[in-house]
Amino acid sequence: MSQTRLQDAAGTTFAEKNFKADGTGAMSETITIDKATKILSVTLHLSSVGATSENFVVAIDSDSGTAYDATLLSQDMNTVTDFFSNTEIHLSAGSDLNFTYTNTDASTWGLEVVYGDI
Repeated sequence: MSQTRLQDAAGTTFAEKNFKADGTGAMSETITIDKATKILSVTLHLSSVGATSENFVVAIDSDSGTAYDATLLSQDMNTVTDFFSNTEIHLSAGSDLNFTYTNTDASTWGLEVVYGDI
């Protein structure tokens, strides 16, 4: 995980964090949110188009309980190799951000998440 100092539109400086993971099996990755956090971008690349209809899912697992869990992003990776979102997502401390993809077709995948504590 690398860190760079960034400045948002309001002039607030924060440390950018970069989470990367890859594999060929099922994806089950987690970022633990220990401070208020801003997700800046999520990128997923597959080595080949999925032949099976399966969703790449980004979900919050809230420490406040299941009533507060939510799916933030979901994309069927059937017929696509790339997913990118630069929708900023603000999260409070104390939860987990989960990234899952079943990957029945065993494509090589690479996940990158850019975020920062705010």
